[in-house]
Amino acid sequence: MYFVVLQVATSARSNWFSMFLDFINKLPLTELLVGVVVPILAAWISYALAERATRRKEFNRLFIQIELVKKELLENNGSILNFTSEYEEKVILNKELEFPLAFCKELLVEVLNKLEKVKTDYFYFDNDKLYEKPNCLYILAQKIESINSAIETEELRFYDDEYLEAKQIHIVSKLKDEREQYIIELKKNQDRDIYKEFIQIQSFIERNSFENLFAKNDISENNFEILKYIYNGIKDFNTKENKDKSDVALLYEKLVLFKISSDVVQEGQFDQDTFDLYYKGFEKTDGFEGRLYDICEKYYKLVATDSFIEKYTFNMNSQKWKDNSTELVLLSDSDLYISISELYEKVNKLDDKFIEMKNDNLQNFYTYSESITHTILEIISKLEKHQSKIAKWCKCNGIVNL
Repeated sequence: MYFVVLQVATSARSNWFSMFLDFINKLPLTELLVGVVVPILAAWISYALAERATRRKEFNRLFIQIELVKKELLENNGSILNFTSEYEEKVILNKELEFPLAFCKELLVEVLNKLEKVKTDYFYFDNDKLYEKPNCLYILAQKIESINSAIETEELRFYDDEYLEAKQIHIVSKLKDEREQYIIELKKNQDRDIYKEFIQIQSFIERNSFENLFAKNDISENNFEILKYIYNGIKDFNTKENKDKSDVALLYEKLVLFKISSDVVQEGQFDQDTFDLYYKGFEKTDGFEGRLYDICEKYYKLVATDSFIEKYTFNMNSQKWKDNSTELVLLSDSDLYISISELYEKVNKLDDKFIEMKNDNLQNFYTYSESITHTILEIISKLEKHQSKIAKWCKCNGIVNL
């Protein structure tokens, strides 16, 4: 057995290597295999296995770290999508509820808002339990009565101690200040009644449209017909003399909105099942009345989206990125690493100015949110490509499906 080696070395190294080859050539084949080749091969295999195990362990850890960051990004994206989807729904509903005149597109929604406020401000259970005065008067009167009772109880107490006496004076003074605020609020609302509310709504419609608008017969859009019906119903009610609660109840029935409980909106969500079951299911919703129910359904969906957006909080998690960002340098993808870092910086900046941005310009906030979701999806796609490259090194398939 002979070895042919091409080498470039110093004379000393060349002599040593030549002596080694001569020694190898003089060994019998069996002794060479057992004494030299096998140990070298075994050592190399052991090294290779150890190296592979180490690499597999590193890739397992790296795969999990990528997965954790990816899941965090997906959760953050889901949170943003909750807002963007509600905003898109709001835009659609506003369009569907537009009044068909350019200078007063929001007139129908504004009138429905005023009717909803009447429904909220006045107790109404059925035709026999309808209050002509706003419920805030009853609530304020109860609060004032409760404070009067508390003041009387406190003033009847007798203290020998100067500290306790001073504390008593402070408590009574505070209660009187609170009572005064309620009295001011009571006086502000005491002239209100259900009849004046509808006079004000009629006046609002007339101020924000033009004279004889609803006498026109050349406008056939649904939303025009709906507001025309509401306006004429309120106008007929207002012109009637010697009105009483029964007339109010008839108007409530006619306007349909008062038949629907505001509870169809709960925590920023429209309860479609309840609406379909208790209103569309039981009421006669054919013809024009059916169109009224459709408008009310769209309106309460709009109320739900507005409520959701108003209460929506922008809360992006970044803990998984902070915990694993150092290790992800091993991906050797500087562009991706920088993209993730810039994303979280952008998110943190938005988080700090969330309320200001949302209240200042909702459309701009929506556009900004859309850009973040686009960036997140791009980053996730790149992370998944890295995962596919290292997946073959992962010890168990379960890791891939984390």
